[in-house]
Amino acid sequence: MDKEPIAILVDIVKTYMSLENNQVWQYNQEVNIANTLNPYVVIHYLASIPINSSTSYEVDEDDVGHETVSSMSKEVYSIEIASYDRSSINRKDEIIQALKGAYSQNQQARYGFRIFPLPVAFNNLSRQVGGNMLNRFMIDVALMVTRSSTRTLDYYDNFPIQLTPNA
Repeated sequence: MDKEPIAILVDIVKTYMSLENNQVWQYNQEVNIANTLNPYVVIHYLASIPINSSTSYEVDEDDVGHETVSSMSKEVYSIEIASYDRSSINRKDEIIQALKGAYSQNQQARYGFRIFPLPVAFNNLSRQVGGNMLNRFMIDVALMVTRSSTRTLDYYDNFPIQLTPNA
């Protein structure tokens, strides 16, 4: 993949929901949710489950050998939407719509990954923060991701062999 899956998810959600750059980010960027009337979306990488790995070999026209190793994995991300007003409550379903929309389908085709069918429920993580209520919801999303790397190998088309007869 040319682009990291989490960056693609950020782009998909930001584009579909028409959010600003400072409203959608990857987890662990030390950004605090401002006490404003806007929703904020945070995407976390949770886990990766290896599914398959394969190796193939090719020799090009210059007799140079190449090894391609591919791995396929199921990567799990959590997407959280939060706000101090009701916008996260009202707009949380837009995350599902973003992941199933035409722009998402195009990004999946462009970068060669697939979003698994979505889970059944949003988890309500709302809590009191000082005198305000932080409305916060989380949904886990799984992606099928394939990564490949190609390396040049030493390739020999003939081997010098010396036979030494046993006496």
